[in-house]
Amino acid sequence: LEKETQAALDPDVGNDVVNAMRKEINRMEHKHGELKRRQEKLIQEMEKAIYKRQLIQTKALSAAARNEGGSSSSSASLKGRAAKKDEMTKAGLKKACAALKKSIRETESGGAEADARIERLEDDGVCAATEARSISHWSPYDPVRV
Repeated sequence: LEKETQAALDPDVGNDVVNAMRKEINRMEHKHGELKRRQEKLIQEMEKAIYKRQLIQTKALSAAARNEGGSSSSSASLKGRAAKKDEMTKAGLKKACAALKKSIRETESGGAEADARIERLEDDGVCAATEARSISHWSPYDPVRV
């Protein structure tokens, strides 16, 4: 009984189990970190693959659109394709520029019309004020104006 009591109170009893558990926990933490790094790497690889697939799809769609517009020879040089791509961009910019210029002209004409209307209303207001003043000074004994 005394031996069992001393074994229960002795801090060294069971240390080997605790140390083994600590080592196992440490191994698990390292494995967890490694798995996290591997997961991040796989995610990056998947993102690259998706981007590459979208790029290929976009190129195929633009090639199909060019072929629909007019059949071009399959031996077109890379420089020619790059030039067409730049022209498409330039054409798009020209269209956007023209649309913006049209919008500016419409806005300016609308502003001019609004200014003219404001002036007319102010003139009408001045005339109405003048008439109101002349009517307010009217007396029944004034001669009738015709």
